[in-house]
This record gives sequence, C-alpha cells and structure tokens, in this order.
Amino acid sequence: ISDNVVIGKEPFVSGTRKELGCLVVNLTCRGCCSELGIMYISTPKNLDYKRSLFCFNVENIESYIVGGPGQRVPELDGEDKAVTLEYQNIVEQQMTEIKSLAVIIGQRLLEIENNLQCNSGK
Repeated sequence: ISDNVVIGKEPFVSGTRKELGCLVVNLTCRGCCSELGIMYISTPKNLDYKRSLFCFNVENIESYIVGGPGQRVPELDGEDKAVTLEYQNIVEQQMTEIKSLAVIIGQRLLEIENNLQCNSGK
C-alpha cells in the first residue's frame, strides 16, 4: 500500500458470512478520508491465507499504481501481533506441559532432600 493509505487502529469482527470470525481494520485515504477497504488482522484457520492482506473496495478507488516506489507492506502499530486460536491452543498446551514438568521436578527435589536428611541422620 502507499503512504496515502491509513491503516485503522480499531480492529473489528467482519460482518460478512464468508469472513465470519475475521478480525479486520479499515483502510482509509489520507487525503479524502474515504474508506478504501480492509486489512485482515486475525482469521480462522480456513482463511489463514488472508491474514495480513488487504482488500480494496474497487468502487472507492479512482487510481492505483501497482508496485510503485512509494508502496510498502502494511505493518500493525505497536508490538501486538495477531494470535490465532490454533496458536493460542499450542501455547496453552505447552504451558500445561511446563507446569507438569515443574511439578515432577519439585517432587524429585523433595525426594532428594528427604534422602539427604535421612542419610545425614544415620
């Protein structure tokens, strides 16, 4: 997109049936403030190919130069990155595994301490 396209800061859930569950932000013209389209922030797994892509409303655009020197790949403001349900589930599974491992290590440490105390008392 060019520097004349402003990426919205307020994500919202797309209301179309085809894009149910997609989190998007508006793309607007810096000059006239017309709504030009949307950019996909987060998508269900079946629409992952659309994530970080932008979709223009052709009827709202007067001209567009493909591959012009002033164009750039859109970036989200801040450090917040899109989190999919799949990614969230993986992280939760890893956290559960880490918690289980911590409990096992704690139990083994207690056993070792108990053995050391028993052996030092003999």
